[in-house]
Amino acid sequence: NFRVHKYLGFNLNWSKSGLQNNGLTGFSITKKASLDLENINATSLIYFPIVGDHWLEGFAEIGVADVNSQIKFMQTNGEEIRRKAHETALLYGAGIQFMPYDLDIAFRFGFQKYQTHLGFVDAKITTFRGGVVIPF
Repeated sequence: NFRVHKYLGFNLNWSKSGLQNNGLTGFSITKKASLDLENINATSLIYFPIVGDHWLEGFAEIGVADVNSQIKFMQTNGEEIRRKAHETALLYGAGIQFMPYDLDIAFRFGFQKYQTHLGFVDAKITTFRGGVVIPF
């Protein structure tokens, strides 16, 4: 998080996750289906005070994400399916940030909603995040 002004900041994030499921709609599978995701996103954040100057503030963010996904599963006929997809997608989010007066750190909670389809699975992504922001 790079805050350039009282009301403006920029964020750069990377994440990687994997999901497994015993079933896949429309297919008979012999092993768990797996979905691997990796994304990098860059966002702009607009901050607005709720209580005090920085004690409790809200933020809204908008940006772009580069999302790579891969789904793998084995059908009952023995055929292995492996499909990859790549998307560049819009994302938006919001949250709150709490910064006690006597500490130089902030506690942040928020969500991000990605406008993706993830290729084959036609899924949307929503992330809920909590964390600590420490200036350096």
